[in-house]
Amino acid sequence: MSLPVNSLSARVIAHATEDEEKVLEALSNVLGGVTEEDDVEIETFYAEGHHGNPITIFQVRLTRRPHIERVLEHWRRHLPEEEKRRVWEEIERRVDEHGNFYIRFDKQSAYQGELRVSDADDVVRVKLNLEAYPASREGGIEALKRLGIFSTD
Repeated sequence: MSLPVNSLSARVIAHATEDEEKVLEALSNVLGGVTEEDDVEIETFYAEGHHGNPITIFQVRLTRRPHIERVLEHWRRHLPEEEKRRVWEEIERRVDEHGNFYIRFDKQSAYQGELRVSDADDVVRVKLNLEAYPASREGGIEALKRLGIFSTD
């Protein structure tokens, strides 16, 4: 079976009060260590927060199948079952009309090596561009079912 994912994008913000290396470690932990590969580039952007505070944005986009498979297998093995069920229960709001799937992981938990889904702001944001023709919410949900990571109980 082909991998029903075209690309995976992840993004995390490091606030001025945070250690950027720890934030990068959280990103790496969410992505199963794939950011340590020589052919994976983490883009860095500098911006100003809402209150004028400096922030650093780290972003990575994966398009190579082995990298995406590694991330998905990491989620399959390390995302707790209750988190998988929660994501599936919220699937309608996590997949948009273009078949993109969105999930946020708690940044502090990720730094500690744990995968926890979060709706807060201090997160590692991940977007999967799912293979669905025509691109649609229903097609995206079907692609997620084929991946078999999230519980459909």
